[in-house]
Amino acid sequence: MITIRSYQEQDALSIEAIIRRAFTLTAFDVDPLVPTGTSAEVAWRVWASPALTRADEVNTCLVAEDSDTSSVLGFVIFGAHNRYSKILGKKIASIILIAVDPDRGMEKGIGTALLQTLIEKLAAMDFRYISVGTDTDNMAAMGLYQKCGFRTVLNWGNWRFYADHNMLPEVVLPQSDIIEPVHEGFDKDTIKALASLFGRPSSLVNDKRFSQQVRKNFEEEFIKNVVKDINANTIKALVLKKDDMSAGLATYQEVDFLTEITGKPWIRIHDLNIIPVARSQNNGTRLLLRTMQQIVSEYGDDSIIEVFCPLNNWAMHKVLMKAHFQLVHCDTTLHLKIG
Repeated sequence: MITIRSYQEQDALSIEAIIRRAFTLTAFDVDPLVPTGTSAEVAWRVWASPALTRADEVNTCLVAEDSDTSSVLGFVIFGAHNRYSKILGKKIASIILIAVDPDRGMEKGIGTALLQTLIEKLAAMDFRYISVGTDTDNMAAMGLYQKCGFRTVLNWGNWRFYADHNMLPEVVLPQSDIIEPVHEGFDKDTIKALASLFGRPSSLVNDKRFSQQVRKNFEEEFIKNVVKDINANTIKALVLKKDDMSAGLATYQEVDFLTEITGKPWIRIHDLNIIPVARSQNNGTRLLLRTMQQIVSEYGDDSIIEVFCPLNNWAMHKVLMKAHFQLVHCDTTLHLKIG
């Protein structure tokens, strides 16, 4: 018999063991430049362990236990999105991680029992939306979520740069164009205007069940955070100027935990925004290539450069392919509306 119960501290070792067996084929594992086992390391050290350490009534875990042997067969870790809940005016939760022991539990309906119990628990706590992300090709997970009423709201690709960094093509700019780093004293209104061309993959902006005003409020919150991070130098930025007009913005940041785990500088390009009148003549490609050159000069030739991009952003796909990025993995975000 299977029992779904609340997490206890002594469950941590069992949860870690399940993670290390279950997470073996994600965006990290299909990358030949990434050490084997990175997926499980990230899942445990970055997602699961911190969430369990700060567990409370809305940031916690449910465990599936074999009542006969008292062994842990699966778990689901979840948390509250307090800031986003305030924008929506309704409580939003996120599934941080869910897994079933692949050696013992796949045929017992454990995942369904965990997810249904979680939905009931969150509904009783007055949550109205649940968000979860998974690998697009994880058919078992996709089937489980859809069976429980989740709906796909965003598909996005994980692109990485594999080519020899020494072979980056030279960026030839028109004589009147320059690309320069954002520096202290840079005009903040210009940064805000360029950041407002928001293009990051966001399920909250994408969910058309939210009103247009709510989706706009989410987008404005994200833009505000981008501007804040640039001004605080938390993320680095380059600006494209054409005839003294600010026409494009690229931002990037080292992902410290991935650098530590892989032993290679892991740099994520967050934004590549071009104003509408300049979206021609390869301006996006030039800005991306110059950003890549800047990253290599700062972090070295062994850097891994990564970009997340919505699967329906065909213009950005074209830019990424011109810069020799490869699509290595696809991810899906699903939402469940409760009640």
